[in-house]
Amino acid sequence: MDALKTAVDVLLRPGSAFAAIRGNDCRYFPRALGVASIAYGLSILGTLPHTISGSKLLLTGAAMGLLAGIVYLVVIYYLGKAWGGNRHWRKVFSVILYMGVTAIALVAVTVSEAYLAQFHTVVSEASGIIRLALLVWFVMITIEAIKVVNGFGTWKAIAVGLVAAAASLAAFAPYIAITGII
Repeated sequence: MDALKTAVDVLLRPGSAFAAIRGNDCRYFPRALGVASIAYGLSILGTLPHTISGSKLLLTGAAMGLLAGIVYLVVIYYLGKAWGGNRHWRKVFSVILYMGVTAIALVAVTVSEAYLAQFHTVVSEASGIIRLALLVWFVMITIEAIKVVNGFGTWKAIAVGLVAAAASLAAFAPYIAITGII
C-alpha cells in the first residue's frame, strides 16, 4: 500500500513526495525501478495500435525508447551535478524514475481513448483534452522533480529538463527518421 500512496503523492503532492524519495533513496530506489519498468512496458503496449510494420519496428522503437530514457536520466544527473546539484546518483535516479507514475496515467488515457473512440467522438475529444492536461502536468512534475532533487530554482530546473529532453530526442532521432513518426 505504501507504494500506491507514494505514486498518488507524486501526482497530487509532488514536492513532498520527491523530498521523501530523495531523503530515503535506499528504500525507494527498487520501487522507482519498478515504476519505471511498468511505465516503460505500458508505453510499449500503448504504441501497439500505431506500429507501422510489425514486430521488428516495435522492437526497434522499444530499444530506442529505452536508450532515450537512459540518456534523459543520465543527462539530468550529470548536468545537475555539474551545476551544483545532487551528487548522489541513487537519489537522483530514484526521484526521476518515480516520474514514471505520470507516464502510466498518460498511457492509460491514450489506450482508453483508442478503445473508446470507436464508440463516440465526444469521448475522443474529451480524452484528448485530458491527455493534454496530463502532458502539461507531467512537464510541471518533471520541473518539480529536478528542483527538489537538486535544490535548484525553477529556471535552472527548466534548463536541465530542456537539455535532457533535447539529448533524449537526439537519441531517439534514428527511430523518428526511420518511421517518420514524431
